[in-house]
Amino acid sequence: MTLSPKQGVTLSINEDVTLVIIPFKAKGFAFLLDFAFQEIGLATLVDASRLQSPRPITRQRRIFQKSVAAKKNFLEVRLGSLRSLLLALISLPIDYHKFCAGMQIHEKKSDTGLTDILLCRLAAFMGDRDFNLADTPFFEFSRHYLVSKRASIDFHHFLSKVGSRFSRIVVFNGREPLEATFIKIAKEYGLKVLIVEKGSNNSKYQVFEHSPHYHPNWWQIIEDFSDSALNITDSDSTTSRIDYTSSKLKGIDPYFGDLWNKETPRDFPVDEFVDGTTVLYFTSSSTEFSPFDEYNYNVGYTNQYEAVKDLAIEVLKLGLKLAIRRHPNSVGLDGVDRENQKWISTISGFDTNKVKYFEPAQKFNNLSSIISSRAVFVWKSSIGFESLALGKPTFALATAKWSWDAALRCWNREEIQVALKSELNLSLAARVVDQYANFMANSGTPCTLVYSAHKWGFVNGDKQVIHNGIFEKQVQYLRSLAPSLFGLRRRLSL
Repeated sequence: MTLSPKQGVTLSINEDVTLVIIPFKAKGFAFLLDFAFQEIGLATLVDASRLQSPRPITRQRRIFQKSVAAKKNFLEVRLGSLRSLLLALISLPIDYHKFCAGMQIHEKKSDTGLTDILLCRLAAFMGDRDFNLADTPFFEFSRHYLVSKRASIDFHHFLSKVGSRFSRIVVFNGREPLEATFIKIAKEYGLKVLIVEKGSNNSKYQVFEHSPHYHPNWWQIIEDFSDSALNITDSDSTTSRIDYTSSKLKGIDPYFGDLWNKETPRDFPVDEFVDGTTVLYFTSSSTEFSPFDEYNYNVGYTNQYEAVKDLAIEVLKLGLKLAIRRHPNSVGLDGVDRENQKWISTISGFDTNKVKYFEPAQKFNNLSSIISSRAVFVWKSSIGFESLALGKPTFALATAKWSWDAALRCWNREEIQVALKSELNLSLAARVVDQYANFMANSGTPCTLVYSAHKWGFVNGDKQVIHNGIFEKQVQYLRSLAPSLFGLRRRLSL
């Protein structure tokens, strides 16, 4: 059954009904439908694909969604009205100027407004959390603004009619403007929120009550995780952990299948500054934050510039050296490095013979440098996992996902002092490496409808390939040409 937002939904108010927000993007679509099919009794599928992309979905994807809805007797609602598009286009120029001036786009009805949501997404594009709002590219702003504004208009209209019928919403990932806007509005109506995310591979999903990207409540999930309930043998479990760790040490991220730091050859020599008296610090991008306060975890240092100053002071007290390695992806997508001056300012008061700063574009052999160093500190970087696996004393100055044991964290100068004088607890390191690898390699609920989910679409349980949107092959080909098309996007974003 398909309803428009203007139509009423005949449901008992006492029934526990879930709104499942279906995005355009293929992974979210596949994992959300599989989760709903397995774990939800009463649901309404809110198809928001038209809000996220003007490109129509394929006929095969639509048939797949309708078949799932029919099997489970789910209702379907499709958002993306012409009214919301016109209103968003009319308000776009005014709201763009408000955003650039640091003003709220509209009066807040909750603790989080559209300004906060857009700020998070645009910070990722600009490569800096504290970028100058006046520098916001109109093209990039409008892309995300139109999605958020239309979602706000259509979802408010829908819930104002039938909001009391529902108890919660389920979204995928929660970081993109579409999903963040739905979360914001759901909170205004008192609905609970669940976030579905990809599991350890493309055939599994996981469910969180808080964002899995910023909030460390999943430390307990990792500690409690056991593969004994999974349908795998001890031999397969051990092999998967070893394979995960081995891949990470080869510079491959098994979660995404990406080779990190492609620009630096694996046999690139270690910089002569790095030796047994050098402490390494690996930065993280400052853009990893949520518009929702309860999804963030603010402890200890407010930012890594403050933390690194304390680290440098304590390192030099011991007669050691500090090497600061910027994350290669911490530059804006427009090619502008907005963090560089902040790092230069951070180390300006220290002896340059003792504190050396490596910019993102500089070639730097991470793993060989770790092996040659005395100790490793990070902000939140997952490279701390590789460092522990290599048997190096490793500590997080913030909430790294592998640092659930307090002995691996330094959230003030006193803890840094202790850490710098400590030897690696080999048994603790071995337990953390094994448990983290186990979780990352084996966790998640196996899908039943979906064999594997990808950016371009998914493969269903019958091994049938289903593409996401029309012209999907052509779109993916153009994305593969991203480096050569980057200059065009940069010009459009100015």
